[in-house]
Amino acid sequence: MPKDRKLREFASQSLIELPATQPDRSRVLLYWYVEDLIKRLYYRYIHTVIGHGIAQPHTLTRQHWMKCAFILLNQIPEQETSLLAMLVDKVGDPAAKVAARAVHYLQTFLEQHPAALPSVLSELERFLYRPHNPINARFHGITLINAIPREAYDAKIANKLLTIYTIMLRGVIMEGQTKHRLLRAVLAGMRRILPYMTNSEDLLRYRDTLFTVAAEPDSLRQRVEALALLLHLMVNGQPDMERRYYTSLYHVLMMNPQSIPTNNRLAALFSLLYRSLMATENDECVAAFCHRLLQMCQHHSVTFACSTLMMISEISTQRKGLKDLIRKPAKGGRVPYDPNARVPMAANATEEPFWLLERLTHHYHPLVVQFSLFLLSGQKIVYVGSPLNDFCLMEFLNQFIIKDPNSTEPEKKESRNSRKRIPYNSPAFWRQAPEKVPLDEVHLSTCASVAPLGARLVWPLALFDSFDFSRSSFTNSQTSKSSGLR
Repeated sequence: MPKDRKLREFASQSLIELPATQPDRSRVLLYWYVEDLIKRLYYRYIHTVIGHGIAQPHTLTRQHWMKCAFILLNQIPEQETSLLAMLVDKVGDPAAKVAARAVHYLQTFLEQHPAALPSVLSELERFLYRPHNPINARFHGITLINAIPREAYDAKIANKLLTIYTIMLRGVIMEGQTKHRLLRAVLAGMRRILPYMTNSEDLLRYRDTLFTVAAEPDSLRQRVEALALLLHLMVNGQPDMERRYYTSLYHVLMMNPQSIPTNNRLAALFSLLYRSLMATENDECVAAFCHRLLQMCQHHSVTFACSTLMMISEISTQRKGLKDLIRKPAKGGRVPYDPNARVPMAANATEEPFWLLERLTHHYHPLVVQFSLFLLSGQKIVYVGSPLNDFCLMEFLNQFIIKDPNSTEPEKKESRNSRKRIPYNSPAFWRQAPEKVPLDEVHLSTCASVAPLGARLVWPLALFDSFDFSRSSFTNSQTSKSSGLR
């Protein structure tokens, strides 16, 4: 089988190419006849043998014939349309393992044959637009589309994908399946193609639908994805929806604290908040959001509190109005601030002093105290790393792991936004000079230095009692780079 072209039928051969002499003429005609015969036999093999095997009721049998179809599709161009249709059809297989395997095969095929992207998208369109298509089958199809490398995007591909996403979005909303993971996959895909879109008219038609999705109280990730799309519309020529957008974003911060995650998923929320607050010129709106975030810091995790304070510090350096509000003293006869206002512009937040920052100066975590003092004194918070990664529980426990020095396994690459730490159970940690110890590790260093030598590897956390933090000289000069909330 030729690997650089498809086989030709006998009737499609050009008679002009026949040689003039008789022996060569007969040889070429025989070759054409054999090629036509092989083409017909291969067609029967694909549609009879593989087509029958890939539809067997047993999962392992289907996976075996799917592998055969993938190998032929990947290596031989003959009957690629039929083989591609078979693999795409298996994306909607009722067995999750079979569907996942089909998605993997198609992803591998696109990686090795990027020029086949239009053909794969056309086949996926026919698959997704089938009537009565199960929602899980559509989810696997959208997952495959979302896995397309960004390097393959252009304006034509982006507009085609936007059409697919909007039709899937409308279908999910009409079916009332707003809690299904398909909706999050569609919103995530729409965000990926935003930089490559030439116009947002198709997306603008679903503005009200996106606001409906952003009002769903169950999934924070889903609401953030929808609001990110609405922010793109507002910034790119739709200023009339500013009030409605900031009201929806403000309601996200009024969620039940138990519904807000405490891990790295907060990064998307803080990124959206930063871009949104930098996109408005309304100081009243910015102040209302800052007040609400400081209220959440009183009962949320250390990662949330540190990230909030760093974001407010970054915004205040670029918005002089917010910096003046933070240091503004309390005045009598003012209009009372309404923390329960539905619209942030109507909360009278600019009349309220930032007294919640004063409360954070009595926080149990030393870095929250230090960041609060920086804000109250008008200094910029500069910190190397990301508090969402550095102050989580898993990062804290990882410092107690005793690593084998003779291990040949390659070390994991450290995150770009993570602060480099010394393991707490290593001699280098308890031998540090007090002035070089980061503020949030001073207590640990003190406990390790006073513990007996044999107990330093497993010194108890019960030693965490109060002590004077003034031993540490943690200042802004020890750090040189912001965390990059943008």
